[in-house]
Amino acid sequence: MDTRTLQAIPIGRVASLTPVVEARSNVPDAVRVPARTVLFAAGLVTAGTGVAALLRADLGTGPGDVMIGAMAAQIGVSHGTAAQALATAFIIVAMLLGRRPGPGTIATAALLGPIINVALAVLPFPGSFAARVAFAAIGMIAMGVGVGVAIGARFGPSTGELWADAVAARLGADKQTVRLSLEATLVVLGIALGGPVGIVTLVIGFTIGPLIDLGTRIARQVSGASARQWERSVLRFSRF
Repeated sequence: MDTRTLQAIPIGRVASLTPVVEARSNVPDAVRVPARTVLFAAGLVTAGTGVAALLRADLGTGPGDVMIGAMAAQIGVSHGTAAQALATAFIIVAMLLGRRPGPGTIATAALLGPIINVALAVLPFPGSFAARVAFAAIGMIAMGVGVGVAIGARFGPSTGELWADAVAARLGADKQTVRLSLEATLVVLGIALGGPVGIVTLVIGFTIGPLIDLGTRIARQVSGASARQWERSVLRFSRF
């Protein structure tokens, strides 16, 4: 069941469908909440550490972090604090457009920034170019897989995903197109404001999707979620 299917369901039907979906799940979600919580926390820590490693490598960051880095430099705050501000703005806009954040969406906005700041304080600066390349490769993988694991814990969509889904529904546009447009806009604005762009930014643009998918599959295997439970998660955070 995808977003287009959900958009065709009247709002009142979402609530009535949820018990049906739950009835077809083999294991109650409540049984897996501790495991899912650990998965979510591990995903956030991995993703935040990955972002910090990319910043230490200084060879470019992900599209969102180009803009975040520019914001941090312009405002004079840490990268993690700027990340919190942007994530919070995404949530507010999505809520105004009728989308409901999950607890994981809110927790990501609150915790990912501090995790990035702590990782930046701990990680050393790579000395050689080879070490910078290694930091960039490890950071890219950790960021993508970590985001996927956090999303796969099924406590709600990421802040960017929530925003893209809200805007796509309001415009009647394809969510993937809206998401790509958002990322392109963030890169352009970030470059204009002096954000940390580089060759790795381009590489991440081609690899982040498969890496997130890998993390999501890992989370699904570890938590043992059924296909119906995944559908139920989409329904739960579809709209107010």
